[in-house]
Amino acid sequence: MVTIYNDFIKNHTNYDFFDQEKVKEFLDLPIIYSLDSILPAFSREIGYNEIMNIRVILNYKYREQRNNLYPYLAASLETVVSEFFVNLFGDKSEIIDCTKLEGDVKKISLVACRKCEKVITKPNLEMLFIDTMPKMTEIEGLSKLIDLKDLTIYRTPKFNNFDDIKVLKNLLFLNLDNSKTLVNLDFLTEEHNLIFLDVSFCPNLNIMSSIEVLKKLKNLKQVNITLKKKELELVLEALPNVYINSNKFKKEN
Repeated sequence: MVTIYNDFIKNHTNYDFFDQEKVKEFLDLPIIYSLDSILPAFSREIGYNEIMNIRVILNYKYREQRNNLYPYLAASLETVVSEFFVNLFGDKSEIIDCTKLEGDVKKISLVACRKCEKVITKPNLEMLFIDTMPKMTEIEGLSKLIDLKDLTIYRTPKFNNFDDIKVLKNLLFLNLDNSKTLVNLDFLTEEHNLIFLDVSFCPNLNIMSSIEVLKKLKNLKQVNITLKKKELELVLEALPNVYINSNKFKKEN
């Protein structure tokens, strides 16, 4: 069966610079990996635009890994309700109580619920996706979701209780993109099993203290992060075996 990224390479004319004898070796590498580790797979020196295209492949590989490992977590966000998945888009409630949802729900997606101030979680969740919730300040029960593998808290400018993540040791995918209240990553420890972390566009994140935290995450394979150029050098040096996706820098002071 042809995978997403195999098909992408096969049909994308920009990838004729691949050494075809090494393509299989390249695709057999771990799903998420450092960009430096794949450069030997190319038959010539590659430029900036080609590196950007390679990042697209890495993202395809990441998404496919996510789906293959947890297929029941990969339901389309267009789905409203299924046995395992519930999606609420534009719900107008001030409190969203997920404990009222019937069935063995494993994945919950809450998007653009702009009036919601509080989310009450449902036990046994393995994925929680929260996007564009400008008034939300509380996720009740987050610290009790010990089976959670995939957590997104995105565009929630008033939420600041990231400490609850400290006990979520089984998390594999964590997306805190666009979290204005995120100032450090001290809630992550060497006991976490994270392989993917997104802290892009978190303007108040202390990068220097975050580097020390990231070095403790032994399973980490990819970090999406917004950096200044001088910070990027430090991150690359500290995390040589992690793919660092930083394609937009903060303006220098």
